[in-house]
Amino acid sequence: MNPVIFVHGYNFDPASVEDNPLTVYREWEPHLSDRFISMFTYYSAGGKWPLLKAWKAGYRNTYRWAYSKLSVDAAGELHDLAGYLGPCNVVCHSLGSRVTLKAAAMGAPFERVVILGGAEMVPDARRMARLSSKVQYLNVMSTTDDVLDLMAEHFTPGTARAAIGHDGVVGVANWRNAVLDDIEVQLWANARHDWTLSGDLAGFMDHHVYYRWVQNWPLYRAFLDGDDLSDMPDKGREPHNNFFD
Repeated sequence: MNPVIFVHGYNFDPASVEDNPLTVYREWEPHLSDRFISMFTYYSAGGKWPLLKAWKAGYRNTYRWAYSKLSVDAAGELHDLAGYLGPCNVVCHSLGSRVTLKAAAMGAPFERVVILGGAEMVPDARRMARLSSKVQYLNVMSTTDDVLDLMAEHFTPGTARAAIGHDGVVGVANWRNAVLDDIEVQLWANARHDWTLSGDLAGFMDHHVYYRWVQNWPLYRAFLDGDDLSDMPDKGREPHNNFFD
């Protein structure tokens, strides 16, 4: 059974107490306790005075700094960690999708990647998934994720305005989209395995339902354990503007 690397998202500082990503990983760990877990951490504009640090680094806001610079640096570190571990799987959340996809495109030996509420933009994700064609991706989405809709899609630099956790990626052979708040997907999950999926637990600004709704985890485990979920309805949609390839 492959080791699993956890990769967190934006607004964390491993050196702090209140913004330490290990607090999130402790929520994930019990669901995969039967395998070796590596808790990857990196600075993603959390802790004290992040806006001042972003300004000093030449960025107008902390998210743009995290997206453009910090996640890229972290991808190199994740690539090196995976190289040390050998063949491995990944569970990543939000901005961690960008870190993971970049590491995969660099040749990290990932076999299966579960992306929870991914904040990477669709064009970059499509390109990096094609560059890492040996990696199988499960992109777990929620069309009602307001954090992606109102924040990630507007603070990310460039013209891209569709995050993979909100719109998905289509037309890539090694990529599947699991839309947690889609009724067809929910009916499939219930009929196939008696799973009760949810992508909209707490309503407005809920970006954590992917892992806090514990009945979503059997889906992730099945994929990590080799199930390609080929009979699952793939409801990934085309991005909702014309800026994309």
